[in-house]
Amino acid sequence: MTNTLLIRDVQASDLPEIACLFYETVHHVNAQDYSAEQLKAWAPRVYESSYWEERFRDIQQVYVAENQGQVVGFAELESTGHIGCFYVHHQRQRCGVGAQLMVQIETDAKSQNLLRLFSEVSLTARLFFERQGFKIERQQERLYRGVRFKQFLMAKRLADSENLSGLETDLRRRLTEVLTGDGLDRCAALQWVSETDHPWSVCVWNFQTSKLLTVDQLLSLTEHALDVSVREVDFLTFFESATRHQDWHGEEEVAIATQYRHLVQFLQAELLNLQVFKVGEQALDIYVVGHTRDQQLVGITTKAIET
Repeated sequence: MTNTLLIRDVQASDLPEIACLFYETVHHVNAQDYSAEQLKAWAPRVYESSYWEERFRDIQQVYVAENQGQVVGFAELESTGHIGCFYVHHQRQRCGVGAQLMVQIETDAKSQNLLRLFSEVSLTARLFFERQGFKIERQQERLYRGVRFKQFLMAKRLADSENLSGLETDLRRRLTEVLTGDGLDRCAALQWVSETDHPWSVCVWNFQTSKLLTVDQLLSLTEHALDVSVREVDFLTFFESATRHQDWHGEEEVAIATQYRHLVQFLQAELLNLQVFKVGEQALDIYVVGHTRDQQLVGITTKAIET
């Protein structure tokens, strides 16, 4: 069957078949791992085509697996590397449909320079994803329509950030010099002052963009859970206290404030669309990110405690 399988983009005419496939797959295949109450919450009815049209509108890529004119599977890939829906017809299980869908997803993800793929995977689909090279990052529970579901956050790394161009390597070196104070009198490695002072480090991701980074993209690139708390802070506001000279500053404090001003000026000169994200509640991972004129995403990161 798989030798005549076609993986293509979704079309409006596919929506009625997708609606039935989704409902029947949940109630036939996932029934082995979930209760009747859970199945009813998951797929209470065959949704109208308008439901799927609205859902797919905000998804970067929706794939359909077609065999002899019949839709036998579909899957979603978002710009963050997140795989949303991934369903194979209940009568086409273990026939290679899911594997071919995943091959297409990985091919497109690599062409977009995504570092990893990740998905919230059901108990039923766990073994399939493991066979495709995904690993469990954590087990979690999802509350959906008032019913709790056990699932796994699973991910697969596609590439490392080692294959960077000479220009990107040079930028990393110069930014590291700014952070460590190399070449500046009376300067040491910059730390972000909080209850636990922590140094900064440079991040260069194998990801290109000319736009502001979304929260989902940041969480994917930094391998955080999608439900973690994130606050975005204005770039200059974030660094305001660190760059301001105070009357009580001694020689060391003046040098640190000067070094932070040098850092801010360097980032403004080298990167566009600068953003600051605080990830977490009290124990924070802080990311300052922007992109080069060649659209390469670059950032610096540190940790902080806020109470």
